[in-house]
Amino acid sequence: MDRPMSRAPIRWLALWVFWVLVPLVLGFVLAALLVPVPKVAVVRFEGIIWSGSVPYLGEMFDRVLDDRSIRAVVLAIDSPGGSAIASDLLWREVAQLQKAKPVVASFQSMAGSGGYYIAAPCQQIVTNESTLCGSIGVIAGRFDAAGLLEPV
Repeated sequence: MDRPMSRAPIRWLALWVFWVLVPLVLGFVLAALLVPVPKVAVVRFEGIIWSGSVPYLGEMFDRVLDDRSIRAVVLAIDSPGGSAIASDLLWREVAQLQKAKPVVASFQSMAGSGGYYIAAPCQQIVTNESTLCGSIGVIAGRFDAAGLLEPV
């Protein structure tokens, strides 16, 4: 006896769901539950570099190092520069972090000499065309032309 033809498509669909769709959905669910999603931390540094900047960034970097799910760091810098000693200490902090995890610097609107210096140990520096970038080690002074003129 032959089976009715109407059952063949239903049987084919049931086999397809059982052998294809169920393992596919199960694989996605297990992957979402078992495989950790790597994270990229964004550490923002804005403002003038001074002695208080060192503990701030040091604490941020310690948090990044403690979190094993963080695989890389983006250091977003928007700074006109500042203290040479504080910039050197921050350079060392970034160099230490770079040994443990990849660090990429991203210049925002400004990266003066100290801001550029703390980005130097990073794997890569990314900037916009309109970002004001300074060179490392520049000391800028003010020229007061009014003080040079004597009243007649």
